[in-house]
Amino acid sequence: MADYNISREDEKVTKTFSDEKKKLSNMTGAQKREYIWSYYKIHIIGAVLLICAVIWFVHYRMTYEVYKLYGVVVNSDEIRDDAADVIEDYLQMEKHEAVNIASGLEGNADNPSSYDNPLSVYTGAASVDFIFADELGADYVCELGAVLNIEDSLPDDLQKLWSDRIVEMTVRDFEQEGKYIKGPVAVDISGTKVQDYFGLSGETCYFLVDDLSGNEEYMEKFYQMLYDIETEKLK
Repeated sequence: MADYNISREDEKVTKTFSDEKKKLSNMTGAQKREYIWSYYKIHIIGAVLLICAVIWFVHYRMTYEVYKLYGVVVNSDEIRDDAADVIEDYLQMEKHEAVNIASGLEGNADNPSSYDNPLSVYTGAASVDFIFADELGADYVCELGAVLNIEDSLPDDLQKLWSDRIVEMTVRDFEQEGKYIKGPVAVDISGTKVQDYFGLSGETCYFLVDDLSGNEEYMEKFYQMLYDIETEKLK
């Protein structure tokens, strides 16, 4: 008995499928492949693209990272390979949050306004929070004018620990064109536990702060990390 509850669309699909099955049964393997590709290639490509999109989306959701803290090493590519990882662990970052450490960035105060200089680009994109640099690199960063006063930035315990290491440097004044101001904007980390812990070269002897990303909670925790390294609570 005919099923009168079946819709016309379902009936059409059933007949079409039956016809296609009949056609394919009379073909060789090569003919079947050629026929299916000729008539259904758009459907096949669409299905493959959909599967790829689903796989990409799942992978992205599992592995994507959002940088919450940025560090740079100027005029040297020497820093321990897992520097970002150890900072992330200490800061107890949330899932998908991460630290970005960029090393080997060049800094030359004789050419501070070069727009293709990666360090200038990082600074312009607010992607610099702390800096390890040699003397030339520190001068370059000061020429860019984004560094903060160390005495206003570091917590009291770390300032006290490094009180005899705070260095005054000449910094370009953003507010007044062509004007420079001198202030305590760097810490000489030569021979410190921090320099050794992060595997920095002997020439990478200055620590400066930009704090451009605005993630104050993580910056405060990073300062505590530096203090713990210096006092050997963290080895």
